[in-house]
Amino acid sequence: MGLVPTWAQGPKWMTYGDVSTGIHVGTGSKAVLAEDAASACSIARLKDYTGVALLGTTITSNIKSALLIYKLIYICLDNDASGKAAQMTKKLRGDVFLRLTNKDPKELGELQLRRILTNELASDQIYQGENMGVKKMRGITVFDFEIEGDYTKVAEVEKALKAFAAEFKANITKDVNVKVISPEQAALTDRRGDKTGPVEKIVFRN
Repeated sequence: MGLVPTWAQGPKWMTYGDVSTGIHVGTGSKAVLAEDAASACSIARLKDYTGVALLGTTITSNIKSALLIYKLIYICLDNDASGKAAQMTKKLRGDVFLRLTNKDPKELGELQLRRILTNELASDQIYQGENMGVKKMRGITVFDFEIEGDYTKVAEVEKALKAFAAEFKANITKDVNVKVISPEQAALTDRRGDKTGPVEKIVFRN
């Protein structure tokens, strides 16, 4: 694979040979998926990690098969590709971890990469000299299930969900620096349909 000079016209990257399984750089047992070859090379500096260039933001069937040899899989993409990254996690089996950054892996140092992958540094926090830029992110927990029974059974499930939410809040606020906005919501509604829509399509409104 070669990078076309910025002053030249045409595609940004040129590939030679078969790259249908991605470009694997390194010999580690933990695979880190990145968009391009430069990012894969950057990741390969870390012991125990292999950088895998997807040459895009999708996982093909050939790449999926090639990833079966790895013990753990990390998806490391920038925040702009967060939606596609979430979709990738659904296509892979085994232990898959999502790491989002506000810089490409090829722009990060070894310490920054390792701390992101091991979750010592929040994935959206990147050291810049002595300052750390922090991006606020919002998330929800969704359960999609069906209940067969009367409203007594529904009430029991709602009670169990609220108890679970309270326990989850206690754990996540103790172990992680997270502010829980609405921990007590456990609404069950009478709706019909095969399934819910994509979780990444949920929109937060004031």
